[in-house]
Amino acid sequence: MATKKKKAVNVKTFTIKKCPYCYSHLAVNVMRCDRCGKRVGPVESSGWAKKTIDWKAYITALVAAIIFITFFWWAFMR
Repeated sequence: MATKKKKAVNVKTFTIKKCPYCYSHLAVNVMRCDRCGKRVGPVESSGWAKKTIDWKAYITALVAAIIFITFFWWAFMR
């Protein structure tokens, strides 16, 4: 079974991109959405902006998990 290859789309041909959070139209060089205020990345080949990774939330969740595990060990395993 033969598979079709997708055509390569030149990203530089886009003049706008869409916010993946609120679906508003943005200029290609904008890194923060004017409507919802979330950070967006560069434009993809489909015309949508890439979602950025929220490192602050991941670090906060990791610290909270470490504190919980430490408390659990202190309260029940000593």
